[in-house]
Amino acid sequence: MGLLYRFWQIFWGLVPPIALIIRDYHLSLIMGTEFSWHTHQRRRRARKLVATLARLGPTFIKLAQVLAARADLFPGVYLDELRELHDRVPPTPTRDIMRQFEKATGRRANAIFGSFDPVPIASASLGQVHSATYQGRRVAVKILKPRIRRVVNKDLQVIAVVFSLATLFFQNPYLNSLITIFEEFSRTIHEEMDLALEAEHIRYFRARYAGDDRVLIPEVIAELSGGDVLVMEFIEGLKISDVDGIRAAGHDVARLVDRLVEIFAEQILRDGIFHADPHPGNIFVNDQGQIGLVDFGLVLQVTREQRDKYVDVVLAAGRADYERLVEIGFELDMVSPDINPAVMREAARRIMSIGLRDDLGPLQMQRIAHQIMQVFYEFPIHLPGELVYVMKTLTLVEGLGALYQPGYNLLKDALPTLRRLVEPDLERFEQHIGDRILQEGRALLDLYQNLKYVAEVASRGELSIRIYRGDMAEIERLIGYTMRKFIILMAIFGGGMASLVLYLGTGALWVLVAGGALTLLGMFIMFIMPNTPKTPRIILPRRGPRT
Repeated sequence: MGLLYRFWQIFWGLVPPIALIIRDYHLSLIMGTEFSWHTHQRRRRARKLVATLARLGPTFIKLAQVLAARADLFPGVYLDELRELHDRVPPTPTRDIMRQFEKATGRRANAIFGSFDPVPIASASLGQVHSATYQGRRVAVKILKPRIRRVVNKDLQVIAVVFSLATLFFQNPYLNSLITIFEEFSRTIHEEMDLALEAEHIRYFRARYAGDDRVLIPEVIAELSGGDVLVMEFIEGLKISDVDGIRAAGHDVARLVDRLVEIFAEQILRDGIFHADPHPGNIFVNDQGQIGLVDFGLVLQVTREQRDKYVDVVLAAGRADYERLVEIGFELDMVSPDINPAVMREAARRIMSIGLRDDLGPLQMQRIAHQIMQVFYEFPIHLPGELVYVMKTLTLVEGLGALYQPGYNLLKDALPTLRRLVEPDLERFEQHIGDRILQEGRALLDLYQNLKYVAEVASRGELSIRIYRGDMAEIERLIGYTMRKFIILMAIFGGGMASLVLYLGTGALWVLVAGGALTLLGMFIMFIMPNTPKTPRIILPRRGPRT
């Protein structure tokens, strides 16, 4: 009974707003990107969606943080509201959290620690953190919330069923993108609940930054950690969001922002393993100006090939090479192969021209951010799973930069730092460019010879065109899909005309109203009909250390 009730909650909480977002998406394609049924109405719907996600509980709060990075799927007003949904929830009662600690360790907290503060210093959707003392040193004790795995697993099962039902009626490329997000999310949220894996992440980063006076990583207290408990060194310092306190402490805020960009750019572009949740509550600045990082539940990997592409993005952006930016977009699967490259060159040009403007105030920067998000939404750009978290991390870093420098623009202000970081790769990329010139030269020669051969065959009247079976299947699918829409359209038109004739003949107003309602429903269903279905899956986390 509990599962059915949860299904009902989630279904009626998610399906109506998703249907409205899909409707907005299609209307923007047909009637132009400025069309929105009035911006204030769209913002009201966005706030209602965020309130629904918050009401549905921890799984959906975490999901909202992922959706907030999807500028390719949501208009700017939705992204603004999603980013306002912070992962802060009321703490679990002390008695329950103490019982959870004893269950995980087999001992009472007062038998282990010299002191233990029952009031948490941080309370999030999956766990909470308490301050304690152990062997004379202050430590942070992270405890997973009771029954949280059961709650999350139930929610994931229900979401999978909701999406499966939705695809039966409203199969749609937009819906397929949401299902892809859900599959990636179902893996990462399981990893966030694995405190043993988080301990491995902390050990990796502590070894990575050993001897680096820029960064401070806590030490894991191994003998006290395990199961649903993680005990680590307490990082003293000011939260990165405490702008007044950091300025009063005499820190060079401009250097602090540059250092923050350096640290995360190094993780993404050089190391290939990065902290994917750098929100203000996870970053501290100590008296020596070191940046302390905590909460390593969400750590992701970037392949060598992907890192090379990201480095190439930085170099191409630095020289405003729109052609290369478009090529990288295709190589990263951000753009469907059947999209006209000229369309994407225009998107790249608009993003760069918007993002690299100078002398802008905070309000102007906010408008520019909306314009860039609108470009992502307007053009056929899709963010692959791993790139979503890279973009999310960069967005959070940009937000931190804006705290200290109003009008801070990561695309413009961080470019010198990023170019300095990738300078060691310049020689390799120059060699890569030389190899590409040779390849393109050979390709042009082959093209000339092929065109010459085709012209000779055509002049003899021997030219023929072969259509492959796969191409025929795709053509047949497209024709079938078009015919289904045509038949539905004719049925809608016929039903509407029949109800009008009946009304004129009988004078019964309810006939006209019912016919009009059915016509509108049919048009709505046709409006969001799919091309190809996609069935959601719950993806379990990868096991083993990320080294």
